[in-house]
Amino acid sequence: MSRDLGDSESGQESSASATAGEPQMRNPVFTHRALRNKLGQFPTGVCVVTARAPGGAPIGLTINSFVPVSLEPPLVSWNLSERSASLDVFRACRHFGISVLPSSQKTMERRLADPAIADKFNGAATRRAFAGIRLIEGAVATFVCEAYRAWPVGDHLLLVGKVLQIDGGDDEPLVCPQGRFLSMRLTQMA
Repeated sequence: MSRDLGDSESGQESSASATAGEPQMRNPVFTHRALRNKLGQFPTGVCVVTARAPGGAPIGLTINSFVPVSLEPPLVSWNLSERSASLDVFRACRHFGISVLPSSQKTMERRLADPAIADKFNGAATRRAFAGIRLIEGAVATFVCEAYRAWPVGDHLLLVGKVLQIDGGDDEPLVCPQGRFLSMRLTQMA
C-alpha cells in the first residue's frame, strides 16, 4: 500500500494520506550526510562515461549511477550533477560511451574523478569507438550510446542513451559500497 505523505494541491489531505493518529512527514528528518551514508549502503558498479567536447577533445568522468532502462529499445541511463564542469558538454553531445570498470582499474576511477587532472586520458589505455568516443581498454562492459533524452531531476541531470554498440571482457567488476572499492566475484548461488 502506498500513501501520500504530503498535502494535495487543494491543501487538504488526499484519501491515501496517513490515517488519524499517524505522524505525517512534512520535512526530511535526516541530514544530507545521513542520506548519503544510507545510499552508500547500496553497492554500485563503477563506470566511466566519455564524450567529445565541441572541439573534439575527449572528456570523461567517473559515475556510479549507471542503470539499465529498457531492452526494446535498448536504453541505459546515468545521472550528472548540475554542478559538474562537464554538464554543458554532456547535455549537448550526440553520443557518449560508458565503460564498466574492472576491479583492476581503481587508478583509472581515481584519475577520472580528480578535477585537478586536466588531461584525463594521458597515458590511459583507451580505444576509439563509433563517433570518436573513447572507451576504457579492459572494461567489463562497454556501451556506445546515442543521446536519447535528458531531464533535470533535483540537483542532477538524468541522461538516457540508446545503446548502439556493446563489448567488453570477463574480469571482475569494480563495485563501491559505503565509499570503498571492492571487487565482486561472480559465483553462482545454489
